[in-house]
Amino acid sequence: MKFFLRYWVPVLAYVLVIWGLSLFGNIPLVAKMAKYDKLIHAAEYFFLALLASRAVQASIQRPWLSVIVSFLGVSLAGLMDELIQRINPARSSDVKDLAADIAGSFAGVFLYLILLVLAGRGRNAVQNPISSNTSSRR
Repeated sequence: MKFFLRYWVPVLAYVLVIWGLSLFGNIPLVAKMAKYDKLIHAAEYFFLALLASRAVQASIQRPWLSVIVSFLGVSLAGLMDELIQRINPARSSDVKDLAADIAGSFAGVFLYLILLVLAGRGRNAVQNPISSNTSSRR
């Protein structure tokens, strides 16, 4: 239970906040920053990808697989976000927003992989991505 609270609750809470804002929110501050819309989308999913990569890596302890699973999962969350926005008449769903979500997701998992390598926990993954298995679960 402690493992779930430490790694997965932050991911789930962040996703619920994003989806909640998409479904119920019409945020005046965000409306004022409309010209930065794509940057906001990318940043949202960048941070979600960092959280998800951390949780998935802690769960399966295979750097390359965790990056792939995280990227796909966070990109799917971005797709769901855009579908949720279709329900809210105050919001609009846009393929360009989804592209920004996916770009942010990619940047987040890429940075996470770089951090793993720099920390020495991803070294085996870079040398042998198929058979890597890093240190035991913390």
